[in-house]
Amino acid sequence: MFDEEKADHGDGLEALAEDGDPSGLAGWLAAEGFQSGVFNTPDGAAGPGPLMPGQSYSFSFEAKGGEYLSFATMLVHSNDLFFAPSERGIRLFHGNLAEEGSITTQIILWDAGTEVNEYPGAGIHQPARLNGGVDENGVVMRIDDEFTYPAVDQVVEVTITRN
Repeated sequence: MFDEEKADHGDGLEALAEDGDPSGLAGWLAAEGFQSGVFNTPDGAAGPGPLMPGQSYSFSFEAKGGEYLSFATMLVHSNDLFFAPSERGIRLFHGNLAEEGSITTQIILWDAGTEVNEYPGAGIHQPARLNGGVDENGVVMRIDDEFTYPAVDQVVEVTITRN
């Protein structure tokens, strides 16, 4: 989906990171032959929407040895920040043993490098204000700017449960 320290590939990550729209990235992944999908409906909700405190998304997948899990989800309200594992993803098997339990420690807050960052939740170019942003022409990197962000585990919890 991305390479750390390189410009966004233009395959849908920008729309996800800036506007929360996963459709382009999911379409590109499917066209490339990856098992992919979109998680955008909170558990128990009637339709797609953002998560509010205490809510969750769930999705299922099948995996075999040698496969990795990758996903991305926007940090709302930000200009172009997203949560995801490393560029390689999360290894789903260790020998014959499938990954299980919390994998939150493997999740990173990334900057897509597509828009100049503004104060989180209050920038005039963030999604709720529909003003568009100032192009940054940067690279995808772990967030490193002058703003303060909560620790990843204070915002998201990611757990794998085997069936």
